[in-house]
Amino acid sequence: MCCCNETEALFSSYIFWTGEILKLIAAPSSTLLNILLLYLLSHCRPLHINVRNLLVNLAACNMFNGFYVTGKSVLIMNSIARGRFCMLTSTNVPQLCSFQTGIFIATLFSTVGTFAAMHAERLYATIRIGRYEAKPKASLSIFLLFGVWTVTIICASGIVATVKQSKPLPLCNELLNINPTASAAIVSITSSIQVVGLILYVGLWLYNRRKVMRQRCQRESRRQVLAYRLESQKSLATMEMLLPSIVLNAVTWSVINLFTLVSAEKIHGKTHSGSETVNYFIASQYFFYLIVLVQGIFHPLLFIWHLPPTTIRLPFAKGFLSSMLPERKDEKARFAKGSKKNLLIDQISDKETRVTVIPRHLEYCDLGILLDMDNEEVIKVDDFYERMSIVSSIKQLNNAIDIKI
Repeated sequence: MCCCNETEALFSSYIFWTGEILKLIAAPSSTLLNILLLYLLSHCRPLHINVRNLLVNLAACNMFNGFYVTGKSVLIMNSIARGRFCMLTSTNVPQLCSFQTGIFIATLFSTVGTFAAMHAERLYATIRIGRYEAKPKASLSIFLLFGVWTVTIICASGIVATVKQSKPLPLCNELLNINPTASAAIVSITSSIQVVGLILYVGLWLYNRRKVMRQRCQRESRRQVLAYRLESQKSLATMEMLLPSIVLNAVTWSVINLFTLVSAEKIHGKTHSGSETVNYFIASQYFFYLIVLVQGIFHPLLFIWHLPPTTIRLPFAKGFLSSMLPERKDEKARFAKGSKKNLLIDQISDKETRVTVIPRHLEYCDLGILLDMDNEEVIKVDDFYERMSIVSSIKQLNNAIDIKI
């Protein structure tokens, strides 16, 4: 069905050029946003190191997807400019096409696996609520990421080695042209992971939220030690930060899975002529790319919006970063006017607690939980604007925070 002449004729299609233009806009945007997220995560100390490592892996996968799609568009444009149309067919360079399939599938599977690892990490944090948040050890995230990448490499290698492109087409495709049985199996597995993971995470969020609300009742709060209540607050804060992106991931992958099944049925159906199949395939391929890139754009935006305050040292990008991290400049003045004092409380040790002022839209911590301590511990306070000195009593702590904020 496919030859170099059909590939050349394909370049006169408006669908092809529209898809390439959208790719060249969305792919670099996704790459840059995820690079920014990686930088912010490297400086975001209030997050537990395991959460930070999982988010770094997710941002790196989305960044690589952006690089990959951008590079593929550049390769296509270069082949068109040089008149080397046969370099783009799925039959002329099968090794290159298989390599592209393996790379793209690996990053997509790793994204799914990373979100599953987040669910497991939050479940572990909930079970060990009295000890987990206070000990910043990266062993859990290393174990989870090792498992994610091991399964990803095995699955991607198996797909590349055993599942061949089922039809010769004018452009190399990664997922939409594989065997329908393999496609249905991939969709079934990823859909099951998304559904089970979302149900588990929402259940954990509701459980932690209910527990924190009960702790705010005066009678129960007096029966629990401060460290336990601080860790409960931070656990809920982390879950609320991750929740929007986890919901987005489940929604986008539901669209991707449904779209993959419909596209596979259309492409492999026998009711279409050769030219209709090729045109439908090209439209499906670009729509698939755009869904993946939209996911890669919105994930960093959601994480950047909900990240705890982070010291940023990029003098040449001050205006851009200020627009990406709203309300940072005026936060101090707003708190000084009597607004609610929002704090992210980080337990460092049994006798040391770090307190960080957080943006107003994250309203899950307040000053009261810190000031009802029965004894006067040595507490180290770090706010968003400058490092404060160590204070040794509740009264000094209260006065210091009121003055600074």
